[in-house]
Amino acid sequence: EVKIHVYDLLTNDCMVEMPFLNCNFPVGRCFKAVNDGCNYLGTGAYHVGVEVNGVEYAYGGNNIQGLSGIFTCIPKESPGYDYRDTIDLGRLHTTKSTWIRIPKVTALSPLSQRMSAALVKRSKESDDEKHASEASQNAYTYREIQTFADGKTVIHQMANDYLGVDYDLLRKNCCTFAHDACLRLGVDEEDIPSWFRNAALVGAQAEDTLINADNTVKSAFNCREETTLEAEECSAGFEVIAKMERIDGSSTLKSLQVVESSPEHRYRKTLFSGIPIEQIDPEIAMRETASWA
Repeated sequence: EVKIHVYDLLTNDCMVEMPFLNCNFPVGRCFKAVNDGCNYLGTGAYHVGVEVNGVEYAYGGNNIQGLSGIFTCIPKESPGYDYRDTIDLGRLHTTKSTWIRIPKVTALSPLSQRMSAALVKRSKESDDEKHASEASQNAYTYREIQTFADGKTVIHQMANDYLGVDYDLLRKNCCTFAHDACLRLGVDEEDIPSWFRNAALVGAQAEDTLINADNTVKSAFNCREETTLEAEECSAGFEVIAKMERIDGSSTLKSLQVVESSPEHRYRKTLFSGIPIEQIDPEIAMRETASWA
């Protein structure tokens, strides 16, 4: 028998002390009023537990490595929360798959018996492990069988999948645990309501959208993240300026100058290329600088 118990995140008598107003603010009742409105719209922020055969299981966070975040409590009495509603999913027949090894044949004919005996004798007399392995593989086969599973066993198998340190308010919380537990217990996906967990799903999608947008903006404006060859060359910190003069329809190098870039220029300007080396004045001093960050 499977049930989902839904709780408000704050108890109705939760108060927040406000010394500057000399009063206590009833945050619990205010939160419940807001959640009532959200519940009417098919959403809200809730704590959720799954009752299986009279025991309620829920998931929470902790800071102990290797310790599961799944805990138990009395149904409808999860500590620190205010009970709201129950979703009865009815009685289920939970099954589990098990692989067993069986002989390939159950009733051996006289010919098969002689062949099996010869195979066993061969495996005993041979010191080669390969022959023994082949004999074992030829004598047995594997078959999957479905057996009834206790709901408690199914939840206990989830312990390592829901460690306390893995708890995430939006992506891996009590609501996602309850949804996963119901699926493993054999509840159909369409029979599990979404109103108790859709707020966390929307929050996770919104967070992903903001992170992607932030990364896009940073990559567009942060020149430090560029890995192009041009950006690597900027670390040298000098700029070559060539002044060309057009004579009789052809371009001739008039002067060549190496200057330090201004601090506001994070990228080197386009360099002139293809200048014959014999036209470069060897007396022009070239110097390096760290103007580019």
